[in-house]
Amino acid sequence: MRENPVKAALDSGKTVVGVGLTIAANPLVVRVLATAGYDWVFIDIEHSMIACDTLIALVQMARASGISPVVRTQDSEYHLIANILDTGADGVMVPRVETVEQAARAVSYARFPPDGVRGCGTSAVLGYGRADWPVDLPWLNQQTLIIAQVESMRSVENLPEIIQVPGVDAVFIGRFDLSIDLGVPGQIGHPKTVEAMQRITDICVAGGMPVGTVLGSPEALKPWWERGMRLLVCGADSSMLLNAGTENVNGVRAYAGEL
Repeated sequence: MRENPVKAALDSGKTVVGVGLTIAANPLVVRVLATAGYDWVFIDIEHSMIACDTLIALVQMARASGISPVVRTQDSEYHLIANILDTGADGVMVPRVETVEQAARAVSYARFPPDGVRGCGTSAVLGYGRADWPVDLPWLNQQTLIIAQVESMRSVENLPEIIQVPGVDAVFIGRFDLSIDLGVPGQIGHPKTVEAMQRITDICVAGGMPVGTVLGSPEALKPWWERGMRLLVCGADSSMLLNAGTENVNGVRAYAGEL
């Protein structure tokens, strides 16, 4: 059986480095990201138009390439969470988790009985091999990574209780939505946003819960790693293409001039 490498690393206190995937939803891009050395790929279907057949191709390429696929769903509904996990994803990130009840519901949708209510559609999860149900289902319950995303002050207020929900494995901070909720939209460096992120991080670290966020560079992530974050996303396809493209164009223009 295949162990979930990201869950195992987080459980042992190690740092995992991921990358966001939204607009470049091609299995060959996943292969390149795996070659680059990322531990996990954060496939975002909440804010992208990735179709179901593309998603399963991305997830299966990730598994074959040794990079762990984690998918952010659109919402905390059963059919969305279960369908994502049926592609073979190592984990699911659930957006806008604001209450204990919502967190518990998401966990139940991601786990098979008796730990949850997930239906059994495991062909892709098991590598299309023959299942040994009494062994495989408890193993999959143990290996599936469930990440609660904190994106509002209501989430922050309830966070000490949310991280106590059995089956919640990690917390991820949605910085932009958090800044919007705080009344400083898009101002990631605003004292209100930074203070809220620090509060989330402190709650999680004190409670032994892995926590992380996405930022565009190692330098930007370092202070948060020093504060205790271990579930890191360093860059995304769109920002990396924009940054590298801009650097290349400006570099050539510096000696070749404008058109």
